[in-house]
Amino acid sequence: MDWQYPDPYLYRLTVTADNIDLLNHANNTAYIEWCQSAAWSHSESLGIPVSEYPEIDRAMAVVEAHYQYKAPALIQDVLIVGTWLTFSDHRMRMTRVFEIKRERDGQTLLSGEWKLVCIRVSDGKPIRMPTRFKACYDPAVIMPDDVQPPRD
Repeated sequence: MDWQYPDPYLYRLTVTADNIDLLNHANNTAYIEWCQSAAWSHSESLGIPVSEYPEIDRAMAVVEAHYQYKAPALIQDVLIVGTWLTFSDHRMRMTRVFEIKRERDGQTLLSGEWKLVCIRVSDGKPIRMPTRFKACYDPAVIMPDDVQPPRD
């Protein structure tokens, strides 16, 4: 498949009847859930299972999200979610990018981007990333020339 950036983390799924809305295609909220599942799976593959967030009292929380829906997903479509970390300030902020493609023809169904901030789980307040987050996430961050860091 032709991806926006090289070497995505890949998450595969099949569209089920539960994902289908009254228009006979996947509901927009399903795409958001697929992005979330892919992000959590990617974090786990990097050594930070979401189940440990409460224990370490830290999490990366979405503070801004943008999605561009390009084509519908239909029941039984096999989809591949590609995701990358494209920015980190190595303190509190990261950016994650998504592409969802249909496996059979490689068509891009969605492009998305999340701006993330490290928070303390116990009170939801922004806080610096712990060393463990930096050690796991930083090696996975790509910073392509055409990706601009988020503005303050």
